[in-house]
Amino acid sequence: MKITIPTTLNEITLKQYQTFRAAVAKNKDEEFVKLALVTIFCKLSLEDVIKIRIKDLNSIALQISQTLQQEPQFIQRFKLNGKEFGFIPNLDKMTAGEYIDLDKYLREEEDYHLAMAVLFRPIANNFKDLYNIEPYTSSETYGKELLDMPLDVALGSIVFFYNLSNELLKSTKHYFQAQTAENQLLEEVLAKNGVGINQFIQLLEAASLSLEKLRTSTYILS
Repeated sequence: MKITIPTTLNEITLKQYQTFRAAVAKNKDEEFVKLALVTIFCKLSLEDVIKIRIKDLNSIALQISQTLQQEPQFIQRFKLNGKEFGFIPNLDKMTAGEYIDLDKYLREEEDYHLAMAVLFRPIANNFKDLYNIEPYTSSETYGKELLDMPLDVALGSIVFFYNLSNELLKSTKHYFQAQTAENQLLEEVLAKNGVGINQFIQLLEAASLSLEKLRTSTYILS
């Protein structure tokens, strides 16, 4: 029986990661986790996995666990199913709808593919390193397709957004602590739109707490 063991996050799909995380959330028994690691990430049936010698099973599971511990890097563009997807080129221009959906879908790992459909869309046109992506309509448009995106791209974008959200949260809190005429004016503008400053800060904090899961959630075998 030929077994292909992923050695980089690029060889793992987001769907595999979500399937594994959902499985171990229900059963954290070490032997079950080993079976889940090998079954899911080596794309084997349980019937095939239980035929593997225990020594080899332990070794394969450890290798996969170490692969999952790799530090993901931010990757701005990638190809999938004949299309090139690009990360939102200018986060400053993110719409309220995009941010609300992103905040919602980053709360649970099972929804990460829907969050990716907010952060990544097919590139409409490009010139050298510059590009535009398709307008955002719904995370459902490409969510299912992005289940097959490489895990390094997905986790790298989440870490990137996590760091950015933390910086935004810090600067926002610092800004609102300064009692200025501009601050009072902004309060009035937000109030007219039915949003309070405290609500805005709480939204940022919720996103930060949700993304913090990524830093401690990956299962490690020793």
